[in-house]
Amino acid sequence: MLDYSLLNNFHFSSEDGIKLMRSVLEANGLGLIPDSTDNKNILHDVDQFVKRVASWFNRLDSKLGMYHQYAGSIAEGTKVGLLDEFDIQLITKCLEGKLTVYHQDPCTRMSSMRVKDDTQLMSDWREFLADDNTLMPEKVYSHLLKLLCQILSKDELYEGLNFYYKDFNLVKRELYLIWAPNGQVIKFDMAFMVMLPDWIPPNSRRDSPLLHGHRVQDGCHAMLLPGALHHSPGSSSSLGICHWS
Repeated sequence: MLDYSLLNNFHFSSEDGIKLMRSVLEANGLGLIPDSTDNKNILHDVDQFVKRVASWFNRLDSKLGMYHQYAGSIAEGTKVGLLDEFDIQLITKCLEGKLTVYHQDPCTRMSSMRVKDDTQLMSDWREFLADDNTLMPEKVYSHLLKLLCQILSKDELYEGLNFYYKDFNLVKRELYLIWAPNGQVIKFDMAFMVMLPDWIPPNSRRDSPLLHGHRVQDGCHAMLLPGALHHSPGSSSSLGICHWS
């Protein structure tokens, strides 16, 4: 039985506030994912699925060095309720430590990146670079999105897993799969990222309780965004909003 006495320390404007707090306290998996067989199976199959996605990226384009990591509440251990949503970062390893920030818009937080002095990388990525070796994120984003669509259409991606395909929102990069044992819909938010190990966005908050220890010194991940989201029509030299690693 839950002890609701702590609620006396909170001041709500209505009875609805009390009901909301109680619903949160009673939620399955408050801060922890319920240790059920079904949830273990979901986590196992999700991990296998995402590893296969990253592996297929590298099979289709060997220069990427694609790998993944989880973000959001799953990664933070703060997931509440059902295992129905996963935030997945698909990270391009070959660009890690190879980009330098030379401009950031203070309003949009969009950053311009230029490839460091790396002859091989400049050659491999020439179609994605401007004349001054600035990375053109729209082209990289478009390339990765096309590859992702190819990958999601492959039957072998789902072999041996308890998922089957439902839908993919191309604009939002939201993948919907059905967990076969109970018909539950599981959403995957897929983001294309690059790691910036030697740069942290200016004026970013560094005292968040979610930034544990060394993470503040480890740089950040930056999200590649299409041109339509840049807030600066005609510009092709912005890399996406920066996120903590």
